[in-house]
Amino acid sequence: DDYPLVWYDPDNAGLSLTLYPYDSRIWGLLTYYDLAGQPRWLAFADKVPPDSGLIDTPLWEYHGPETPFDFGLQRLVYQAVGQLQLDFSDPFTPQASYSYDGHANTLQLSAFRPLANAWLSGVWWDIEQPGQGLILSQQGTDVWGYWYFYDANGQSIWL
Repeated sequence: DDYPLVWYDPDNAGLSLTLYPYDSRIWGLLTYYDLAGQPRWLAFADKVPPDSGLIDTPLWEYHGPETPFDFGLQRLVYQAVGQLQLDFSDPFTPQASYSYDGHANTLQLSAFRPLANAWLSGVWWDIEQPGQGLILSQQGTDVWGYWYFYDANGQSIWL
C-alpha cells in the first residue's frame, strides 16, 4: 500500500508513468506529448511477476466516445501501439523503456510521493464511464494531478 503512484524522469519533462497495483496486476498510464504538442496517454496492464521486478507489456491506445456523456465499453476502440518494459530490480530507482509510434526512450524514474495521510492521493474514476478519471497526489496543502479523458474527436488527452 505504500507504493508510489506517479513516477517521472526529471530529464524528460512531460513524460510520466502512473502505476496502480490492484488484484495482483499493475495497471497504468504513460502520459506524454505527441509531435504536435498535444497531451496524450497510453494504457497498460500486466500481472505482477514474482520476484523478478521485470514487466514487459503492450501499450494500448484507446479512442473513446465523441462526447463525455456517451460512455460505454462498447464505444471504446483500442489497439496495441507499442511496448513498455519496467525494471523494478532496484525499487528506489526503477527504469522504464518504451517504444511507440516510431519513438523509443529509456527513463530513469523518480517517485512523486504524497505525504503520509494524504487522503486525496489516488486514482479516482467512475466504472460506468471508462476512459476518464483523475489522478491526484496531495503534497501538504497542495493537490497535484491530472484528468485523463477523450477529446471531441475521441482522442485520448490529459490536462
